[in-house]
Amino acid sequence: MPRQSNMVVIDWQLTINSVLLTILNNGVLASLVWDSETGTAICMITLTDLLRIMLDKTVDYHQVLNRPLRTWLMANSKDHQNLTVIYAEDSLLSAVKVLCGVRLHRIPLSALPVPPEMYKPLDSLPFGVWSNIQCTTLKETVSAALSQIFSSNISSLPVVMQQESQSSVQNILTKVDVVNYLADFGWKNLDEITVEEVCRSRKQSVEGLVMCNRCTPLLFALELLVRNSAHRLIVVDSCITLCGVISVADLLSAIIA
Repeated sequence: MPRQSNMVVIDWQLTINSVLLTILNNGVLASLVWDSETGTAICMITLTDLLRIMLDKTVDYHQVLNRPLRTWLMANSKDHQNLTVIYAEDSLLSAVKVLCGVRLHRIPLSALPVPPEMYKPLDSLPFGVWSNIQCTTLKETVSAALSQIFSSNISSLPVVMQQESQSSVQNILTKVDVVNYLADFGWKNLDEITVEEVCRSRKQSVEGLVMCNRCTPLLFALELLVRNSAHRLIVVDSCITLCGVISVADLLSAIIA
């Protein structure tokens, strides 16, 4: 990344002196000005703007440095350009045209607005498995669990503990877990190995159980998958009861549908 690709965001309630120190300490030439009350970006402030304040002979710059940036921006709104942004989907040519057209050295790169569907809860969306969910238990043999995985054409099984009519989620068993176990401990009779043994031997670097609840927004579900490098989410309720399973394939299919 280029040295000047860093983005520093400052609240316009900060004093001008604090703004100057923030820009200098972060080694940038400009910062995005943010209004925390409205949650909106206001404009860009540059070192050039701050130097002009210092050169203004009509004011005592010592007093100006202790004033909020907001005060100075509102007093000089006619001389300050509105915020100009470009989007990640724009071409390099269009970005160059904008830079030349508004005579700026740098412009914030903005993401497109998030579609409202991304904030819908998972259980309101038409994908995932919400009934007849395949699962196993800690005491089940790996042989039986793998047979269930292969016959259902899936890649994993939630590991549950049966309590009356509810299934409390304890762990997850994947085909990768079984392969890693055999690689570490040697080939064994799968009828003699329990699901609990395989799950207990899982390395921290290997994908494990990632859970969310039914009302988790789709956007946050995607973030969970990315953050945990996971291939599926186990959906539970407040009692950790198994409610559903949503895979990466389900989410991708929903996005492109």
